[in-house]
Amino acid sequence: MKNLFVFALFSLYTKPHEIKPKTRKFLRWVVSSEFIFAKKVKHPGYKGDPFLN
Repeated sequence: MKNLFVFALFSLYTKPHEIKPKTRKFLRWVVSSEFIFAKKVKHPGYKGDPFLN
């Protein structure tokens, strides 16, 4: 089942969409060893990569 998820993640496309936290007030990630916080981010979408086909 994990292989199917990896296949879908890398070979299929996604439309541009907004990402918001589900259980917290902010999203958090690390850039250059510093934490970045945001209430929402805009994902630009992904064309996909058919290397697994």
